[in-house]
This record gives sequence, C-alpha cells and structure tokens, in this order.
Amino acid sequence: MKSDLNEIKSQLDNFPLKVWHSHTHRMNITSTVLSAVKSLGRPEFCSQAWAKMFEILCFYNVIPENVIDSAVELENKRFKGARVAFDSVHLCEAPGAFISALNHFIKISYPAIDVSVNNI
Repeated sequence: MKSDLNEIKSQLDNFPLKVWHSHTHRMNITSTVLSAVKSLGRPEFCSQAWAKMFEILCFYNVIPENVIDSAVELENKRFKGARVAFDSVHLCEAPGAFISALNHFIKISYPAIDVSVNNI
C-alpha cells in the first residue's frame, strides 16, 4: 500500500501547478475566513497562525483572571489612563502572529490592559 501511495504522489510532480493551486483553493472550505477577518477586524498581522491564536484566546482562559478582573474594574470605574500590567512570554515567536493576535484580543476585549511590548 505504501508503494501504491508513493506512486500516486509522484504523479503530482508532473501536475500543472496552476491547476493544483486552483484545486487546493476550492477544497479549502475555510479559505474565506481570513479574508473576512482581515476586512472586519483589520488586525495588524493576519495569518492562519494569527487566527489560530485568536480562536484559542476566545475559547480558553489564557489571560489570568486577576488581570482581567483588574482591567474590568478600571473600565467600570472609568479611570482615564489607568492601565493593568500583563506580562507574557513567547518562545520562538517569528514572525509574530501569536503576539499580534494576543495584542489585538486584549485591545478589543480589555482596553485597560497594557499591551506595550518589552523585548528582553
């Protein structure tokens, strides 16, 4: 079975690239998602990785509750200019889509959290 699969895969080497790209584009049912995100959300650095991180932030409690509670409290009291510090560490983060998604999420969800970047 492995040799049959490899034989079929080798036929792709001679397949016209333009036709292959057209086929893969039609088969990707999520291809319109990034276009919609780019036009509606206007993120700084939108990519598939950005969308993945943003989805994680929406569905899981990544930001500590005490930071969110402090930010919500400041927003409710309407303290102008008051900010809550939040530090995050990102390993091997290039070109920066996860950080960009985190910053975007915080800016739209919790504006009182400081998203200034400090490189160590």
